[in-house]
Amino acid sequence: MKKFDKFKSALEKILSSKYFLGSLIVMAIAFVMYRPAYEFSEIISYADRGKMLLHGIKTEAIGYRAISYSMPFISLLGAVAEYHSNINPQILLKIIFSFSIVGTYILSYMIGLNSKGRITALITVFIAGMYDNDFEQVIYSFFVILAAEMLILRSKNYNAKTSIMAGLAIGFGFFARPPLFLLPFLMIIFDYFYHAKNFKKYIVTSIIFLSASYILLLPWAGINYVLFNKFIPFEAERGAANIITSIKGVTFTMEGDARFLADLKETDSVYKWAAKELLKDPFPCLSAVPKRLLQVFYMHPFLILLSLIGFIIGRKNKNVLLISIMTGYFIIIHSLFPINERYFYPLKHLLAFPAACAFCFLFEKREKPSAARGLPYTFFYAALAIIIMMEAVLIAYPFRAKQELLAIDNSLQKFPNDRWLIKRKGEILLLKGNRHKEALQLLETAYKINPKREPSLGYILSTLKAKNTNEISNPPESFNCYELFLIKIAKELQLDGINTAKKSLLAACVQWNKENFLLKPTSKKDFKMVKKIQKTGMDLYNNLNIPQALYWWPNHERAKIISNLKKITTVPHIAISKLNRSELAAQHISAILKVVNKKTFNTDTYATSMPLVILDGIISGEIKKGNTKHLINTFHPTIGKISSEELEETIKLVENISNNDFLLKQIKKMSSLHACNILYEFINYRLSMSGLSDKEQKIILERENEQILKNIYALLKGSWYLADNNEPEKAKAFLKYALKIKNKTVDETMEICFIFQKLGEYKESLLILDELIKNEENNPQICNSRGVVLRFLGNKDLAIEDFKKALELNPLFYQAELNLASLYTLLNNKDLAAKHYSNIAARKDLPPEVIELAKKELSKIQK
Repeated sequence: MKKFDKFKSALEKILSSKYFLGSLIVMAIAFVMYRPAYEFSEIISYADRGKMLLHGIKTEAIGYRAISYSMPFISLLGAVAEYHSNINPQILLKIIFSFSIVGTYILSYMIGLNSKGRITALITVFIAGMYDNDFEQVIYSFFVILAAEMLILRSKNYNAKTSIMAGLAIGFGFFARPPLFLLPFLMIIFDYFYHAKNFKKYIVTSIIFLSASYILLLPWAGINYVLFNKFIPFEAERGAANIITSIKGVTFTMEGDARFLADLKETDSVYKWAAKELLKDPFPCLSAVPKRLLQVFYMHPFLILLSLIGFIIGRKNKNVLLISIMTGYFIIIHSLFPINERYFYPLKHLLAFPAACAFCFLFEKREKPSAARGLPYTFFYAALAIIIMMEAVLIAYPFRAKQELLAIDNSLQKFPNDRWLIKRKGEILLLKGNRHKEALQLLETAYKINPKREPSLGYILSTLKAKNTNEISNPPESFNCYELFLIKIAKELQLDGINTAKKSLLAACVQWNKENFLLKPTSKKDFKMVKKIQKTGMDLYNNLNIPQALYWWPNHERAKIISNLKKITTVPHIAISKLNRSELAAQHISAILKVVNKKTFNTDTYATSMPLVILDGIISGEIKKGNTKHLINTFHPTIGKISSEELEETIKLVENISNNDFLLKQIKKMSSLHACNILYEFINYRLSMSGLSDKEQKIILERENEQILKNIYALLKGSWYLADNNEPEKAKAFLKYALKIKNKTVDETMEICFIFQKLGEYKESLLILDELIKNEENNPQICNSRGVVLRFLGNKDLAIEDFKKALELNPLFYQAELNLASLYTLLNNKDLAAKHYSNIAARKDLPPEVIELAKKELSKIQK
């Protein structure tokens, strides 16, 4: 015991040294600042979303670069760091991590535990050695620590002011990542045991605390409402994969289309599905939680054991209990869903405090708590100032948001040398396909502004310029390395470097598996699930994601790349690009249609006015004329989005084209999966009728006719065809059947109106539009269409009112403005006509032919 007392005394003396604490903190920060920096390009994906917010760019709500995919603070900070400063993002992250180190120490210092937190200082040094360079998690760690500090201050001084500060601090964290969303309610329950004696004060303070926690989210929810037309307080769609894989009982996070696992469409609610599945069988979901908790323990075993000891020893201390509860909540909330090691980077900071409590048995003397308000308040007000600036951007966004190209052009007038704006415009023009040369010039300009910050773009541009395969190097290590490999492969195929492309294909496969899917497979179930989800991803053995790479080449140069691609893949029917998959499917369907069309039956004995017989005549006639490509593009609604599985099924049909029984069985399967596909139905009943008596054929024909009468797509496409081919009575008969179908979409009803207009039946179209507008009065498309009909019926004043209303509802609806300008021209009101044509001519977001038309009409008026 004497030896232990001497050790204890010596340790106390060291810890009491006035130089000890400062030197430890300085050493910890110095260690972080001077350790090797890693290439950090993932910030670009966050920065893109931030720039969209800053410039009021409205994009598709769901997608890789969707604004709502991640919370806005990370995105905006990324945009500022990447595009509006010369600070290396690594330095920025190390500074923020250093703040977290100091914050970790402050937690103990605030209650005077263990000689004013000197033990925590030791653990802080240990944490410094665990520095990571994950942009999102480093920032989130700082906010978690700040929230913990403010909760301690609130615990010491339980009043409205500290409740506002603590609530806001938790709210700051929501803007980085949302897992703490239930913490305010947990803290209110915790407060009940300490402050409910003055129940009125407890209720008022709790309401203030809760309001402060969530009020900052309102502008962000407003943006999500603009994008999705529904209330979404946090991230959109990003959590869907974790919810689905959680219900399936997966341990670790995996990448891919998780909706495929749940058989859900993009529009289906993940939450409703999850609730239903959980009620049906909760075991897979619940049984995975202990497995995840065990994996979390493996991440920080030393700190977690010390924390448990510290919690047991210091549980009577209110502040020790508070932080321990917060730490436990952090672990449990993350473990309810499939985990990823990076999710737990902030945990080490929270664990340091209760871990320090484990050493308190070394000290008989406990020092009085220090107010320690300086640094926590400094951190809080600095964060608040930054958050206020962010809130200003979020509040302004819904009022500034414009179509992407228009917003970019507007911003470029103010910031002509903005690297991101120039690059983004180039990427948009690249996707349009008809402005390829201009797009590459813009991307070259963006790259030259700051080559060091654009290594991926630089690699792409140099690869595109290569004259032979020897000039093409391997992509630099970056977050989009796999995508760069695809561009490398495409260029090698363009240069006929088949063998080189094969090697690149293998390297790309390794890179894809390295970047995606299961992080740490721990069970057969996880392996099974990841194999299933891999079928949906952009892996090499599905579709190679080559369409994305091909956008870098003009349309006329893509055919050669696709042709050579077939020479290097071991599974040619599956590993084919989407751009070519629909073409391949069309070839096979065309062959099947020609064979099936030879199987005739006698229609003379049946009513030739039956929609099925009429459609049979349309399809059969097009096949005989050799117009199968036009036929497939018209009557195959999913040809442009045909899946690899459907392509394989179609190929099987061609491979067994002489086997009538196999064809019938296979096509029944396909037509049941695609109820709206007229061509599958055509093949189905043609095969079914072959070799049957007239009586048996009549039964099948009547049954199939009933199917067509329920098929809105078939009736609409058939009526369009009949209208275009001067068979108005048959077309009108089809439309009457279409009108009888219930639960039609607005677009389908509108299409019926357009066909009536094509037939010159404007009164019929007007009746439908008048009925439709009762429930869709704020739909600009309907207002515009009714205006067109009214104009043809001679009601020009009413037509003008409808065109104006359409423009009020959507000021960018150029079709309505063109119609309005044309009508004013007809009425000889040249001033108003010129005004509207000038508006259209001045816009840069419209197709060139529309702008040219407006200019042409404007010049006619001004003569």
